Amino acid sequence: YSPIRPKRVIRPGERPTAALRRGGVEYVEIRALDTNLFDPCGINQNTMRFIEAFLVYCLLKDSPELDGAELEETKTNQAATARRGRDPGFRLQRDGDEITLADWASEILDEMVGIAEFIDQGDGSDCYGQAVRAMQQLVADPATTPSARILDDLEQQGVGFFDYTMGVAKNHRDYFASLELPDGDRMGVFEEEARASLDKQREIEAADDLSFDEYLERYFAKQQ
Repeated sequence: YSPIRPKRVIRPGERPTAALRRGGVEYVEIRALDTNLFDPCGINQNTMRFIEAFLVYCLLKDSPELDGAELEETKTNQAATARRGRDPGFRLQRDGDEITLADWASEILDEMVGIAEFIDQGDGSDCYGQAVRAMQQLVADPATTPSARILDDLEQQGVGFFDYTMGVAKNHRDYFASLELPDGDRMGVFEEEARASLDKQREIEAADDLSFDEYLERYFAKQQ
């Protein structure tokens, strides 16, 4: 159940691992991305651009295979960051030495600047560069991070976490409720897609002549 998975579109009845052996990695699935409480959609274009640039950075950065000690160090850093990431005295472990979260993050972000600039050359914009600089600002000023904003709001409003998050959820609900519905033509496309999907479901179920146990036996037999 890894947070990032290499994936390939599978054929009917094919296991994901068999698909990877057959054709290699087709795309990467990001499964452990924190949502932003202050964005109604949970993630915005700026964040998505940063993630894209970061993935390119990970692709290009030399990454030797981890030995046992390095893997354990990585696991420890991840767990400790989740618990103590806002503590100014917190230190990460890197190759047996200590380094602050801000210093390590700054090193990575500085290396990402050139990647963002290169991506931006494709359409003559500065969108990816802005995304990286925005993250640099968060590292430089932790008081502007989402977690700091939540703590500040809780203190200023004098409410509990449940009441606070319920208030945010209601605001997001009101935001979406205030948006205009798609026009008739667009709604027609959605309705047709829904009808086609239900028709396809009925066709599949009508043609199903296997029990679930038989399906599993055949499914795993194909992977032998």
